[in-house]
Parts: sequence; structure tokens; C-alpha cells
Amino acid sequence: MNISVLKNLYSKFLILNQLNLFYLFRLISTESTQVERWATGLNDYWPTIQNGLIELPIEINAIGERINEECKCEDDIINDHLDMLIELLQAYKVPEKKSFF
Repeated sequence: MNISVLKNLYSKFLILNQLNLFYLFRLISTESTQVERWATGLNDYWPTIQNGLIELPIEINAIGERINEECKCEDDIINDHLDMLIELLQAYKVPEKKSFF
């Protein structure tokens, strides 16, 4: 199996997992069930947490885009180095052995 095919499959897998996670964040952030005082005590942070969950997928996408750009740059650098190595190996000539016959 080709490495590019594996990368493609892995990226599709990550996208599906990410969409699943974003769906769960959206469900939790729009949950309308009132949190009872006995469950949270004097803590009124649940609405703040819900607002944060709404914005979280945006931040995760930004991080993912930056990581993809960095990986592309690293792939380009690695490809350049491999191309240079191939050129050097092709340019190197082994001296021919002269036969006495």
C-alpha cells in the first residue's frame, strides 16, 4: 500500500472523529436541562462552560490548519533532501575497473 494512500485514509479517519467530537460539543452546549443546585453547589459555571464549548471547535480547527501547514512544510523539506541525495548518488560515478583480458 502506498504511503500517500495511508495518509489519505488516516486524514479521513481524523476528519470523521473530529466531526463526531464537534457534534457532541454542539449537543452539550445547547443542552437546555437546568442544572440543579444540589449537583453544582454554589457554582454557576455551567452556562460559561456551554459558551466555551460553542467556541471550542473553531479553535480546534485553527490548530488543525496550523499543524497541516507545518506538516506540508516538513514534507517539502524532506522531499527536497531526498531529491538532493538521489542527485548526489546519481552523480557519483564508481571508477571502472580495467580488466586485463
